[in-house]
Amino acid sequence: MRAWHYTTHEALEGIFIEGKIRRDRIYLKGEIPGVWMSTNENWEETVRKSIRDKETSKETSALSRDALYEAGFIPIRIEINPNKVELHDWKSHCKKIPKKIVRALESAAKEWGANPDEWRVSYNEIPVDCFLSPIERWDGQRWVEACTRG
Repeated sequence: MRAWHYTTHEALEGIFIEGKIRRDRIYLKGEIPGVWMSTNENWEETVRKSIRDKETSKETSALSRDALYEAGFIPIRIEINPNKVELHDWKSHCKKIPKKIVRALESAAKEWGANPDEWRVSYNEIPVDCFLSPIERWDGQRWVEACTRG
């Protein structure tokens, strides 16, 4: 099973400096911090980022892959070696968290066209030696090589 962690070029720099992907900060009481991935090789629709305008300080709505690219924030995908990382699927994760969180996250997924059955989570940070090469960037039309594993 293939799984990718989706991020942006700016975040990738920090990942290489730290030598790992950190577990996400969780703002929902009862949720478990983790590194989230997707088996969707195109893009994970819930990986949306809001961008703050430097001049107006206003924040955009959550931007999709293509909108991020158009705004100058290059989407990145990192394939994770499933033999080096323990991955949990959405159904097993749901057994560990409150039902109201499950419903909220599934509702957001539906709104953005994502499929929770494609979600995978590691409850541990993922070191760069668990990345498969190449790391890829979105060029506006397809995924192309950005760099090889750190």
